[in-house]
Amino acid sequence: MVQLRLVRDELSQNEDFILLDLQGSIERNAGEEESENDVIGKMDFDGETAKLTIGNQELVGKVEKLKKPLVILEAPIVTKDDMEEENTPNQNEIIIPDYKMRQFIRKKIVFKSRPRTLV
Repeated sequence: MVQLRLVRDELSQNEDFILLDLQGSIERNAGEEESENDVIGKMDFDGETAKLTIGNQELVGKVEKLKKPLVILEAPIVTKDDMEEENTPNQNEIIIPDYKMRQFIRKKIVFKSRPRTLV
């Protein structure tokens, strides 16, 4: 069995991630290009209820605690050159790099109902 070493990242303690559980798909309009900072819509919270507005559609969801938390890991990028530079006494030895723990996800928002059209 291979064991991974997890390293806690300093950045991970400043942010809170929430999983979105949608019962469908979100598609972009024809001809739109994907960018790194795309905005899907606007989300508002009212206690344990969340409203997600995308264009003229509104989804209402409920905030729930996950039974088992998830973790977001960052895998290191290892290039072929990095592998060649490693001086290992045994060439058959596998070197496993450290993974950074970016964040835990402890809550999710479940959107069960169909979207409501805003007029």
